[in-house]
Amino acid sequence: MTKLHDNIQENYEQGNYQGAEASYQQMKSTQLKTMSDNVRSDYQMGYDQAIADYKNHNPFHYYPDKILQLSNSGKPQVADYVQGYNTGKNSTK
Repeated sequence: MTKLHDNIQENYEQGNYQGAEASYQQMKSTQLKTMSDNVRSDYQMGYDQAIADYKNHNPFHYYPDKILQLSNSGKPQVADYVQGYNTGKNSTK
């Protein structure tokens, strides 16, 4: 264990890890941008799913109106998704 520590310290003192911080920051920045680009609203995900179902000749899903009441019971994501899906489904007619 002491040899590992000494080896790391020697490399650090020689400046062998200077590029590591820049590489890490670049990777982190790229990863965060990719994640933020993929963030979509629940409504948009439902809409996109309906359009994908239509384009792929898949049957549309049926969501009972009672699901929309979930928005009043602390589950607005589900209701938003269903509203988006229904809007997308109706836009294909």
